[in-house]
Amino acid sequence: MKKKKAKLHEISVGFFYSSLSLSIFLYPPKVIPQSISESDLAVKAESINVKIFGPASSGSGVIINKANSTYEVLTAKHVINSVSKGDEVEIKTTDGKLHLFIQGSINKFPNVDMATIKFSSLGNYKTAELGDSKSVRSGNKVYVSGFPLPTASVNKSIFRFQVGNVIANSNSKLKDGYNLLYSNPTLPGMSGGSVIDESGKLIAIHGRSELDAIASSDSGKLISTGVNQAIPVEFYVAFAEKRELVISESKKTSDDYLAEAYSSFQNKDKPLKILKLAKQSLDLNKSALGYTLMGSAKNDLSDTEGALKAYEEALKLDENIELALRYKAEQVSSEKALNIYNKLIKLYPENMYYHFRRSEEKGLLGDNKGKLEDRLKTLELAKQQNLWGRSPGSSDDPKNTIKLAIYSMIGNNYYELGNIPKACDYWNTSYEAGGDQWYFVSQGEYIFHSKRGLPTFSADPRDKHLKELLGRGKLDDIIYKLCL
Repeated sequence: MKKKKAKLHEISVGFFYSSLSLSIFLYPPKVIPQSISESDLAVKAESINVKIFGPASSGSGVIINKANSTYEVLTAKHVINSVSKGDEVEIKTTDGKLHLFIQGSINKFPNVDMATIKFSSLGNYKTAELGDSKSVRSGNKVYVSGFPLPTASVNKSIFRFQVGNVIANSNSKLKDGYNLLYSNPTLPGMSGGSVIDESGKLIAIHGRSELDAIASSDSGKLISTGVNQAIPVEFYVAFAEKRELVISESKKTSDDYLAEAYSSFQNKDKPLKILKLAKQSLDLNKSALGYTLMGSAKNDLSDTEGALKAYEEALKLDENIELALRYKAEQVSSEKALNIYNKLIKLYPENMYYHFRRSEEKGLLGDNKGKLEDRLKTLELAKQQNLWGRSPGSSDDPKNTIKLAIYSMIGNNYYELGNIPKACDYWNTSYEAGGDQWYFVSQGEYIFHSKRGLPTFSADPRDKHLKELLGRGKLDDIIYKLCL
């Protein structure tokens, strides 16, 4: 009896292993790719990214191909758009070497902010491995790399590797191909750099930072932290294969509507269009950005109450979404606004716009010392971010307004605190830098607004006092009557 049981046991064990072998043969186990550490991903990204020095601007690029000793670099078209016949472009590789581009090698993609440029080298440089940009979903982790422009605090253009998450990936036809939205913080100069997935494969080219009429280049907001955009690598593949990229518009997803709403927001389309697209996105999937865009559109349609409700919904989904926090701060009381700016500054300590806006709220609440501290911090950040290094008449600040106004207004703050000598120091600095307009106490927002015009006297008692004292609103009047 025992022998029979042992025999049966042998048969069952043998049957088990033979069945296991057969199942492994018929249904091989799914191979799970090993995850790559972020430090390894950073090394991989640095090896494929290059810095591009053009005649008028600089940016980043990604080595995409190699044929013998010729390398092809993929970048954003606007990085090299100003290159004319006879201009020289240099490409700096990861080993620090500079290579002249091959004349006539620039290829610009039609209707998409993408281009390729070539250089020749006997060096052995790595090329990017292409990923599947269509498989990327909202919430997936992505990594953006590039070479930011130098600033006063970081005087060299050093490689940056930034982590974030996908906000939306659209399959629709959007302007310039900006179908991928993500949260990674970026800096000017990173345009054209790589966007890679968690396996280190190239899925897109970074091209555009979060843009807003009030807090963009007009405000000196050099660090962009809200929503950034890239062109999926599938556009390059279609161009390389000399075929038109076929995009199905039959069944739109929430991501399609969200990306289209944000594209419309970027391009300052009519608020009703943005509102409709945001609503269509939210009907399919609730998102913080969708509610924020809805709020912005409602605000533009004079529905302040509806806008605030939308921002509240956005913040329920993401308590740190920058756009919703910023827009909400602009519509609430000074006490509430102050708390929001405190949070924004904690999240984005180098954003000079938020320090300046907080100074305004502190002034309205009677905290003139706190107001001065924030104005001085605004000045410090403006210097660090090389705001002063731009030539007069640049497109970012055509009248050098930010520099002149900040000095003038810090002078006002010292005047309010009764420190006339210090006030005169700052007023004189503004005047010597070319300023002739005095910026009134209550008109701080003026210098950060895209629609610039000459400020006018307000009904604020402090402005009224100085108007009576001076007679005219000119900086030289202040210096003459109070400082000389």
